Amino acid sequence: MIPVNIMNANAAVLDSPEALLKRLEEEQSFVQKKWLSLFWLFIFNALVSIYLHVAELSPQESTDVSSIFTEQVAGYFIEFLVIYFCIKYQLIKRFSVRWAVFCMLLYAAAYAYDANDLFESYSSGRYEFPTNSLAFVAVIYDQLIARVAVFFLTLTMIGSVISLRHQLSELWLKRDTLLKGVSQELLAKYSIKDPQKIKKGFLAECFKRHSLDEAEQLLIVGTSTTTPPFDMGMSQVPRPWLFVWVFIRCLVVYGVLLLCWYQFQNHLILPGLIVVGSFLTPFALLILFYELNTPKNISFAKVIQLTLIGGVLAILISLVMYEVLPTLFPDLRLLGSSKAGIVEEVGKLVGLIILLNALPEVAFKYRLNALLIGAAVGAGFDAFESAGYAFDTFLFTSPSKFSQIISNETVLNIHMRGILAPFTHMVWTAIAASAYWQAKKRHGTTVAALTSWHFLKLFLIAVVLHMAWDFETDYDLLKILVLCIIAYVLTSKLIRLGFKELEAVPADAPLKATS
Repeated sequence: MIPVNIMNANAAVLDSPEALLKRLEEEQSFVQKKWLSLFWLFIFNALVSIYLHVAELSPQESTDVSSIFTEQVAGYFIEFLVIYFCIKYQLIKRFSVRWAVFCMLLYAAAYAYDANDLFESYSSGRYEFPTNSLAFVAVIYDQLIARVAVFFLTLTMIGSVISLRHQLSELWLKRDTLLKGVSQELLAKYSIKDPQKIKKGFLAECFKRHSLDEAEQLLIVGTSTTTPPFDMGMSQVPRPWLFVWVFIRCLVVYGVLLLCWYQFQNHLILPGLIVVGSFLTPFALLILFYELNTPKNISFAKVIQLTLIGGVLAILISLVMYEVLPTLFPDLRLLGSSKAGIVEEVGKLVGLIILLNALPEVAFKYRLNALLIGAAVGAGFDAFESAGYAFDTFLFTSPSKFSQIISNETVLNIHMRGILAPFTHMVWTAIAASAYWQAKKRHGTTVAALTSWHFLKLFLIAVVLHMAWDFETDYDLLKILVLCIIAYVLTSKLIRLGFKELEAVPADAPLKATS
């Protein structure tokens, strides 16, 4: 079906309200068909990939159909959700040439990387290029045609959705002329509503242009002279953007380091690559928690202090516990790698409590404060641990294998831990900190708080999530997906609860600032 332009100048004058609504219905149907087309294209692409894996025609070692199906479908499902939410919450405000060029360059870079990996797999002799016609077509489709089809269908769909929204806004503004006599119920049925009342979404500000001065204004709050007085507006969920602003700039720095490594193979690049790569995602997510702390009573300098000192302190306590606990509790060894959930969560909590007692000027008045402080300690622990795992991949490797190991294992480790960082140590520690804050507020003393059910029920959830994360199964991808969803839902609920609690705070309540 060819899309129609509802607001065509001639049609807008001649068509009756009924005809305009009919044309609107046709365009909405056209957009829905594009959504369905993209969905079924993802399913078809997943089936082709499964065929290639099972036939050993794709550069992947696994031939287990169930794991392959889970991996492929989960990957395409996540991609579909990203596209859906980007459009639903208007993360892409307009379909401009700049965005189109950026998407095309990003796509070309990703495809070039995959094509190079495929070429090396076939040229090395690990896989023979298929000779029969069906397999040949499947490989060409999977590596080229499928990607091109998804890319251009996505771009055209985004363009259609944005165009439809623009026309709906114009219909609303001209409703007294073009839709005279149409009831409010019928307007609502066709999604013709006031553009100002359309939900813009949590991340609506992320992709707007922001200046360095705006970023600096957000980072100077929280001191004794820059903490704002409390007002009821602080109980409203903000639309954060600084974390994306920081993430993109850090990502560019990491990308330059990665390019230098692959291009020049200079081992002097490696420390910067590991440090920047390990801190990139945790630091950006920490900025998000900082933006969500709407009372703005904790300074950014204090957040950095908590991150570095808290992360090191938590690692030190965890290492001591790894040495002591197996002696005191020999059965702990039976848990295998899952014992990390007990040791590390307790270590981070103890480090957090020590910091709060040693730094009494740190604000701990609201749940949002607790979530920020917990996220800071978790970010430090996560970044240092990720750097350690990356370094561990080549620590005992001979110099002749150095480059190969770094190019594959170390960089892959950095990427995977970076992708999963928003659902691991930071949120687990934020959950524990929130539990401790709630119990401390009710019971007063640290001992009473730590032994109360108000604390234990939330803290045990964080421990169980960590233990399940480290527990090895045959369906690790599915397990990780479920644990990520649970962590996201629980953390989101605690954040919403933090804003709800602010509604009960008196408007003239003084804020305790930190420096």
